[in-house]
Amino acid sequence: MGGKAAIWRDYKLITFLPILDEVEGVLRRLGIGEREIEGYILRLMEISEIFAPKKIKETPLRDRDDIKILECAVSG
Repeated sequence: MGGKAAIWRDYKLITFLPILDEVEGVLRRLGIGEREIEGYILRLMEISEIFAPKKIKETPLRDRDDIKILECAVSG
């Protein structure tokens, strides 16, 4: 199956509110309209499992703000 194996598996999208806030901010900085942003965020909320990830110990990251991404990935 090679690269097509992912098609046959079940996956879930996990996120939490600070990540959605960051997505919203990026879309706004890119000049996307408020109505489109709202629709996009609402759709992400519909298809995602939203939860509060566990905090992880201090981890050396180039961008300290990325800790929320790592926490989400480890907790999910």
